[in-house]
Amino acid sequence: MILASAHDRDSHNIRTAWAPQALLLTPRDLSTPGWRLVIAEAGEGRWACKGVSRPDGAITAVLTRLVQVDPLELHWIQPARRHFVAAEMTAFLLAWLEGLRCPVIDRPSPGCLCGRNWGWLHWANLATGLGIPVQDQGPVQGGTCLVSMVGGMAIGTEGIGVEPLAGAAASWARQLCAAAGQELASFHFQRNGTELRLVQARVGLERVGTAELKALHRVLEVRVASG
Repeated sequence: MILASAHDRDSHNIRTAWAPQALLLTPRDLSTPGWRLVIAEAGEGRWACKGVSRPDGAITAVLTRLVQVDPLELHWIQPARRHFVAAEMTAFLLAWLEGLRCPVIDRPSPGCLCGRNWGWLHWANLATGLGIPVQDQGPVQGGTCLVSMVGGMAIGTEGIGVEPLAGAAASWARQLCAAAGQELASFHFQRNGTELRLVQARVGLERVGTAELKALHRVLEVRVASG
């Protein structure tokens, strides 16, 4: 199962690539009948997608790409109530994901359905504590290199060019993910000659290309096989 916004094009592409095994669950599905959240007995709940209700046990694994439910996406809800409904949906999904017995990548935390609810300052402090250089002023002219982390695999480091720096970016990205307890994350590095600095960080994948898709599939296979 892929949990994402209906406007997330990458999620639609992932579902197409993994069809027919994959289902795309969006906030719209939360407004359909058939849901049941059971706290006391994990695995006894039910979920609904495209009008069909199924038991929680029918889910093999979940890939979460939704940070929180966006009120602007709830066009079928009265405008004055959208912020409240979005908050309620986000809280419901957090409780539901926490209760699932199957692998969930990444598991939610308060304020974020796909991992750590961290801003840039938190990431920057974490990087500094790990000895990773940080660009405090943000990206400078010349662009940045995106490094995607998927279950311990660093993707995109070849864009940095120089091998020592590419190796450093991969190592730093792995350290940050390990310290944050994240399986999926995106990091932007700024190269200035022989120096490399972290300038942006976020949970989840900013880009899903062929390499990221293959790595995601491999991670899910391993997690499902290991139980």
